[in-house]
Amino acid sequence: MQHVTVHHAENNGLDDNQSTARYDRASFSGFAACLQRFAASGLLPVDVALYLRAKRRRKALRRLAVGYAAYLSFLLVLGIHDPAIVVVFVLIRYVGLLADGASFFQEHGLLDPEHPDEVVTNSLHYINRDNKHGSRGEDLHIEHHRSPGVHWTRYPERADFHRDEYERLHAIGFHDGPDQLETYYRCLWRQDFAELSTHVHVFGGERLGTGELVRLLRHRTAPAGRDRLPISALEAGVGKLAAHLI
Repeated sequence: MQHVTVHHAENNGLDDNQSTARYDRASFSGFAACLQRFAASGLLPVDVALYLRAKRRRKALRRLAVGYAAYLSFLLVLGIHDPAIVVVFVLIRYVGLLADGASFFQEHGLLDPEHPDEVVTNSLHYINRDNKHGSRGEDLHIEHHRSPGVHWTRYPERADFHRDEYERLHAIGFHDGPDQLETYYRCLWRQDFAELSTHVHVFGGERLGTGELVRLLRHRTAPAGRDRLPISALEAGVGKLAAHLI
């Protein structure tokens, strides 16, 4: 319900309760805070309900309430049998939400903080020429958000049609492949934007120098609506440790 009725309605803008735009996306603490909110919303979707109520989406709100009531009833039945099973079940759900959040955070990790609602710059394409179906359209993530009702087989032609706009706004694609998610986060948590620039394709980036490209990527990880705080020595150390561990 959150993904369809909130995320795709707001397109990761600031009114999206799970938006990545408000976080410093090159900060490990920003990453952790975003994932915790993502998981908390999945376990207890009060924020989704408040959004649907404010937007007068009554049918969607009813569907959310019925679905969540069924989920709680399922947990109650499990708890009557064995309370420990409920704990294990919720923990599995929590870990799964964190994993989903990590992928989601990459899909919307490089965006223009001055225009957080602009779909062309707040969604990250995945570029993998060996993946002919493009993960059923999800790899072309800009078009996935721009035209969610269009059949996924039409996304490549739509991406080609909008290429001039991609280049003008410097849309970004990530070169997909083995260990790509880990590589992405290693670059961010080490604040290594020069290395990150070798793993991404910036549309229109051939007109930019190396320094401009690095500055663009650094800017695309800044939080929207507030100044970026200096990274403390502790934060930098935690980020480097996390990068090493993955």
